[in-house]
Amino acid sequence: MAALDPLAAREHYEAWLAAGRHGDMRWLASAKHRGRRARPERLVPGIRSVVCVALCHPPERDPERDLRLGRIARYAAGEDYHRIMKDRLLALERWIRSELFPGSGSLWYSDTGAILERGWAERAGLGWTG
Repeated sequence: MAALDPLAAREHYEAWLAAGRHGDMRWLASAKHRGRRARPERLVPGIRSVVCVALCHPPERDPERDLRLGRIARYAAGEDYHRIMKDRLLALERWIRSELFPGSGSLWYSDTGAILERGWAERAGLGWTG
C-alpha cells in the first residue's frame, strides 16, 4: 500500500516529457494527462491510499511460434498478462468491497491508465526504478 504524498517519480516524468522522449505520444504531455498521472485524487475523489500488486507471469512458450516469429520478449509470449491481471484485480476489488470496506470505491489499472504506476509500486515496496 502506498501513501498519497507527492511522488518523486513525477519530477522524472516531467523531465522525460521536457526532453521530448515521449515522441509522437503527444497526449502524454497534455495538461489533463499530466495532472492525473501525479494526482490520483483527480481520478478517484476521496482516495486515501494506492494499493499496488505484482504478478509473476511466466508465460507458456510455444517453440513453433517462436521459430515463426523469431526472438520475442518473454512478456509477449503466451496469454496477455493484461487480461490475467484484469481478472485478478476484479476479484481483489470484489473482495475488498465485500469483506474489508463495504461501499468503498476503487479504480484499477494494469499498466494501462493515467497513473505513475512504477512510482506508486516503488513507494509500496514492490521494487525500485533503476
